[in-house]
Amino acid sequence: MHNRQTSIFRSKKENSHSWWVLQTILVTTTLVGCVLTACRSPEEGRALPSPQATVLHHATILPQPTPFRASRVLGTGRIRKVTISADGEYLAVAGSAGIFLYRIDTFERVWNRSCTELDSEVDSVAFSPDGITLASGSEDGTAILWDAATGERVRTLEGHVGPVDSVAFSPDGTTLASGSEDGIAILWDVETGERLRTLEDHTEAVHSVAFSPDGTTLAFGLGDSSVILWDMATGERVRTLTGHNSWVTSMAFSPDGTRLAAGLSEYAVILWNAATGERLRTLEVPTKYVTSVVFSPDGTKLASGSGYAVVILWDVATGERLRILEDHTGSVTSMAFSPDGTTLASGLGDNTVILWDTVTGERLCSLEGHTETVYSVAFSPDGTTLASGSKDGIVILWDTGGAAATGWKQ
Repeated sequence: MHNRQTSIFRSKKENSHSWWVLQTILVTTTLVGCVLTACRSPEEGRALPSPQATVLHHATILPQPTPFRASRVLGTGRIRKVTISADGEYLAVAGSAGIFLYRIDTFERVWNRSCTELDSEVDSVAFSPDGITLASGSEDGTAILWDAATGERVRTLEGHVGPVDSVAFSPDGTTLASGSEDGIAILWDVETGERLRTLEDHTEAVHSVAFSPDGTTLAFGLGDSSVILWDMATGERVRTLTGHNSWVTSMAFSPDGTRLAAGLSEYAVILWNAATGERLRTLEVPTKYVTSVVFSPDGTKLASGSGYAVVILWDVATGERLRILEDHTGSVTSMAFSPDGTTLASGLGDNTVILWDTVTGERLCSLEGHTETVYSVAFSPDGTTLASGSKDGIVILWDTGGAAATGWKQ
């Protein structure tokens, strides 16, 4: 078995399988009313009313009030990944209790597959670009393709012998990439389930996989401080990016595909020319462990989040620090830009989500409702909804409504 380095995003596994079986029993409580705390209208200085909310909890968790600004709350085991379909209609949740799909407008649970049914916990999930297919990666080494509308298992992709930490569709939706702790990445034909290529001329765990926006290049980060770029047409290793002084914790392509950002465990983010492999610049951060890197939708800004409670906004063209967002009290575990780029959401180890104005650097609001670390955040395509998933087994949908535009302020 290959040497493994466990990502900080992975929650600890529970020893008792029966505990998770009990956790899949859900009860529904409907709460109607106003919680007059947290954010206020800057124009009138008055508390804003909370909308009607449907609250779904595990039977083992006591019902609780809906957090302010939260439109929906649900429980699905310890959450490892939340993702929203490109059309903004569906929310997929992966975690220790299995995989769950919800409609965002009604919050109806469309379907779910429990960990007992799958005989495994789920580590990763991704929608195809057209939203027709959902892919999941499991602890047992399998990747599964699902009919997103019906929950029918289209096919099971078997080839890994370790947990599948990451799955990603190519931009045209024809290929699925899966990365595993067994040290290999596999390319699959989505239509037939055929294994197209096995990328394995390395020895470290593959924690993350990402396609370039044009689909010509696949990148994945390894536990040995390197990033490998593969040519999708030939299956050949184009280059290995090895100028890192510590292991790669996160990576992201710029929206135009010209740059690749790699966050490191030691005080830095490196920007690479994705086409030539040239090291463009090193962005020095004041704290250790860059947990997350994400480009703004227009590609002009890069946000880096730290395990030591700091977010930095960078000018991609010049490498200048635009803003240092330090008003965190917990490690930054995940980040997401709103579709218009005006708002940045940071999920934290202190159980909260903070919304930031990316132009002024102003803290707009702190969203409180989780009781443990927030591992994943994602905006809907129209920017009106933010989903947050936590170790506490709860996913919350927050009514953002374009946070910066509507003047959220705490």
